[in-house]
This record gives sequence, C-alpha cells and structure tokens, in this order.
Amino acid sequence: MTSPIGNGALRYVGGVLGVPSVGPQFISFDVPPALVFGTERLAERGAAPGQSLGYMALFRTDAHAAAGALDVQTNIWSALNASLAEGSRVDPGTHGLWIHRSCVSASVDANFASANHALVRTLLPGGSNSRDIIFSATAVTNFSAVPLLPPLPQWLYAPNGSLWITQSTAQVAAVDIFHQLFMWAGVLGSTPPGAA
Repeated sequence: MTSPIGNGALRYVGGVLGVPSVGPQFISFDVPPALVFGTERLAERGAAPGQSLGYMALFRTDAHAAAGALDVQTNIWSALNASLAEGSRVDPGTHGLWIHRSCVSASVDANFASANHALVRTLLPGGSNSRDIIFSATAVTNFSAVPLLPPLPQWLYAPNGSLWITQSTAQVAAVDIFHQLFMWAGVLGSTPPGAA
C-alpha cells in the first residue's frame, strides 16, 4: 500500500522510500522478489523434549457414582512427568510449558451436566496467583459438551507449580467424565511452533 509524500514520491506504510540515503530513491516493481530466511523459526529446532515434537497431553477421569459435582486440583508439572517416559519428562530448570487447549467428553452423554477448567499460575516470583478459565461447557441434547467459551486466543504459559482445576457435574449417577489438557513443552526462552 502506498501513499504520496512531499514531492510526488511514494511512501510504503511503515517505511519511507529512500532509506538509506544512498542508492535508488524508489522501489522497482519489475524485478522478482528476494526470498528471506525467517530466523524466528530456527529457534524452534531442537527446542522440544521427547519424540512428539514437544506436544503432550494430560488426562484425568471423574467417576461420578451419584449426581453432583466433583472438583479436583492437579499440579500440571508433577502429573505430566508421572505420565511420561524418562526421556520425555519436562524439567522446570530447562523447559517451559504452554497450554494449548482443553476439552471434555463423557461416557454417557445424557448423564453429563457441565464442566469447567481453569489454570492457576503464579505469573511472577512473589506475585499473586492468576486464574484463567480455559474451558466451560454445558450439556445439550445428543452431545455431551459444547464449549461456552471461544477457543484459546493464544498459548497460555504454565510455569512450574501451575494447577489445572477441573470441575464436572453429573445430572444422574453412573457417568465417567473425561478431562483432556493439551500442551507443548520446549526449552526456556522458546515458544510453541507458530507462536513466535
């Protein structure tokens, strides 16, 4: 997009033609574009632990023997490492952990009432905890969970000690409600693929 400046020259939004002050004072559109290597993607190479390119998942099941709610707090780092093989574990001194999304399903759709997930994390050393709602759903006919919140607008950083709060409610007895949390881990200072 161009716009006129001063003596009839053109300016690209975000940059004035003629910078630097030596060389041509215009842009030629009749030459092919030059390919540029995106170095920001290079930072992702080798950043992730394990054999799944850093993508990881955490699962938990609420077995409802009666109608009502169950609330559970899970330390994400401890639970994740307990479920991973030796070479895939995340180390808080080496890795960062990012939340991508969470979801819920039920063994009997008609018995499912609702579910909520929250991420509780300390954002800064000595800082107060923040609670981010990352999933909320209620029952509808013939489908167990329809999210009330939009998909996560961005990755959420989950420092060591972060808690995954899961809450589920059964309308009647005899239903298992399955919670899933999907994440990415990489070396400290890196970000999930596509998020840089």
